[in-house]
Amino acid sequence: MEMQFWTDQRATLRDLLAGDRERFLHWPLIIGTMFYLPPPDELQYLQSLPNWPFIRELIKDPGVGGAELDPLFHTNGNIIHHAYSIFRFESATGHEFTGGGTILEIGGGYGNFCRLLVKRGFTGRYLIYDLPEFLQLQEWYLGRTLAAGERKQVTFATSLPDRAEIERDSMIVGLWSISEMPFELRDRIKALAPKYFLIGYQQEFFGLDNVEYFRRWERDGDYHWVHVAIPHIQDNYYLFGTRK
Repeated sequence: MEMQFWTDQRATLRDLLAGDRERFLHWPLIIGTMFYLPPPDELQYLQSLPNWPFIRELIKDPGVGGAELDPLFHTNGNIIHHAYSIFRFESATGHEFTGGGTILEIGGGYGNFCRLLVKRGFTGRYLIYDLPEFLQLQEWYLGRTLAAGERKQVTFATSLPDRAEIERDSMIVGLWSISEMPFELRDRIKALAPKYFLIGYQQEFFGLDNVEYFRRWERDGDYHWVHVAIPHIQDNYYLFGTRK
C-alpha cells in the first residue's frame, strides 16, 4: 500500500544509493523530503529548557552525511528540528524518552530521530517501519553513528507489526510520515493502540485533508490528546497522545 509519490522517490533513491553516500545530506531527495532547516524559534526553545547543557551536547552533529554545520553549536538544522520535536512532546506529556519499552517509528527518515532518542537515553527496542530503500539508508547511517551496543536496539521492518507485538508501554512516532500515507494504512497504525503517539503533520498532502483525518483520532475516548499548531511552521501541527 503505497502512494505514487513514494514509489517515485524509491526509484530515485535506489539510484543514489548505488553511488557515493558520504554527502547524502546534499541529495535533492533528502533535502526535499526529510531535511528541514528551522527558524531560530526551535533552537531558542531548546535553549530555554532547564536541561539545555545536556541538549547542547545531544544536538552535536555526528559527522556523517556532510551537512552544513552551525559553527557555534556544531549542529545542523535537521538535528535541531528533531530535538525540538522530542522536547515539545516531553513537555506536553511529562513522558521522557529514557529507559526501556518499545518505539515504533513510522517512516524513519535517514535515521537521525532514532539516533537522537538512543543518545537521549532510550534503552529499549526501536523498530523502524519504512520502504526498503529508506531502510537501507537508515541502516547505513545508524551503523556509522551508533555504538555497537546501541545498534543492537534497532531493527528494521517493511511490514507493520501485529498488535500483539506492541507492548503496553510502547510508543508510535510518525513525524511527517503517517500524514503521507493512505488513510487505510493510517487506520491500521492507529489500531496498534500503543501507550503514546508522537505525530507531526502538514495540513494537506496531495489532496488529503490531514487536519480532518487526525481530528477523528482526537475523538478517541481512549487517549488524552494534545493537538497544537506549530507556531513558526504555517499549517503544520503536532498531535501527542497518551492512552488513559
